[in-house]
Amino acid sequence: MIILGAFVLLVFLFSLVSRRAQKSIISAPMVFTLAGILMFLLFPEIYDFEVKNKTIKTIGEITLAVVIFSEASRISLRQARKLSDLPWRLLVIGMPLA
Repeated sequence: MIILGAFVLLVFLFSLVSRRAQKSIISAPMVFTLAGILMFLLFPEIYDFEVKNKTIKTIGEITLAVVIFSEASRISLRQARKLSDLPWRLLVIGMPLA
């Protein structure tokens, strides 16, 4: 229950500063990832959490895909061409490590 309350509070707080966050390099996925890491460090019993309901798991996976796609759609093509070696490094080095 603490986890759900913390999540709702985080969504509310982020909604208050989301306009300013758009102008910075910090995005919503960054904030929520950091919050997830902090929650794990504060409440290590979260690690044993397992989703048994297949519907909830599917909704979570779809949500993750939508968030990743929406972040990728914001990339400027000019900037992506300048950093053309970055996707290669992410795929070759980052994916096996993940």
